[in-house]
Amino acid sequence: MFSEIINFVLISSLVAIQSIAGVGILVVGTPILLFLNITIVETMNYLLPISIITSLLNIMIMKFNNNNFYYDINRLKYFFIICIPFVFIGLIILKYSYDIINYDYIVSSIIILTLVFKKKISLIIKNLSKTLNKIILMNIGIIHGMTNSGGTLLSIFLINLSSLKKEIRSELSLFYFFLALIQFIFLYIVFGSQLNIQQYYFTIIYIIIGVILGNILIKYVKEKQFRGLIFFLALISSISLILKNLLKF
Repeated sequence: MFSEIINFVLISSLVAIQSIAGVGILVVGTPILLFLNITIVETMNYLLPISIITSLLNIMIMKFNNNNFYYDINRLKYFFIICIPFVFIGLIILKYSYDIINYDYIVSSIIILTLVFKKKISLIIKNLSKTLNKIILMNIGIIHGMTNSGGTLLSIFLINLSSLKKEIRSELSLFYFFLALIQFIFLYIVFGSQLNIQQYYFTIIYIIIGVILGNILIKYVKEKQFRGLIFFLALISSISLILKNLLKF
């Protein structure tokens, strides 16, 4: 898909970001690949396995360090029962719309609007009932299935349920692992997508390098930096994607 040098820089950087923040490969990587004129379906097919492997490796590292892994079993149950099924619905919508809708604008708009209004979204989430929080999870599932960009909303959602970096990072890694894994299975069912093992020979090495780098850097990242890093990069890549489309005219 890319020259090996570009592939190394892109993948190892995205993996390091996700290793620090819990999300990043899909939220930041999706607008970047769309910017490079790769279709939304091809983008999902390429990035999802990378996200799955990255999250799994980070979960294993956090589990190995017994004091660094946390998740709320009730939130995980809600996630599976409510959010995951709606990822399938999002992919069905994508299947029948991606030929007629410019997903560059859809992906960018969702990310930008989420980030611009994240403080208001945070306040809303804090004051919502359990029923309305379930509705938010449903929408996260649909948005993620359609755009690969539900991680921005998911991270805001979980950040408002916990104040500790360790807890947020471990829950995001766990939730994102299952989200990407099941989304990739659904992608195969809906689009008949297949995993090309050969293109991941070197990518596995880049993932390992990125995971190691991210887990070293996390020791030096402060709370505000941790929360702001992923949002900033997603915003920049989304704005660039919109500008690319506008400059075509």
